[in-house]
Amino acid sequence: MTTAPFADRVRHINACFHTYAQMAGMTGRSAAWWNNLALGKSVNPPPPDLIPDMASMLGVPERRIREMIAEEWYGVRPDDSASRRAMALSSDLVMLDDADYEVVEKLTRHLSSLARDRFHRELDEQEQSEAPDSCPASSPTTSDETADGSCP
Repeated sequence: MTTAPFADRVRHINACFHTYAQMAGMTGRSAAWWNNLALGKSVNPPPPDLIPDMASMLGVPERRIREMIAEEWYGVRPDDSASRRAMALSSDLVMLDDADYEVVEKLTRHLSSLARDRFHRELDEQEQSEAPDSCPASSPTTSDETADGSCP
């Protein structure tokens, strides 16, 4: 999973909404800084005073911007129960209206239900393949079988 949540969000915003020059005009960071960040080149983290403008431009809460900066530049992830996948999606989910969010929620629940069913099916198949089909190979007169030929 990603270790660059801030840069990932910047690439998404650049692909869908703003050029790096527009980002520069909205946040006080140069277009070159935004471009270098998106390309994975080494840049300094944004200073705290720019976080409100960056949060507005990136469409995420200020707290999430601070978390993304902490993770990307300092390797510190907030201690919470949300997975990296959930955190990555959270920035996009907050931009959805209620009707679109409801669609995403239903789709997610449906897909997770399918994944859960597949997991249990595979687990059952594994358990069945590990169980012996019959008594160990032996002659029918061994003590491993009962009179009707079944295992004891």
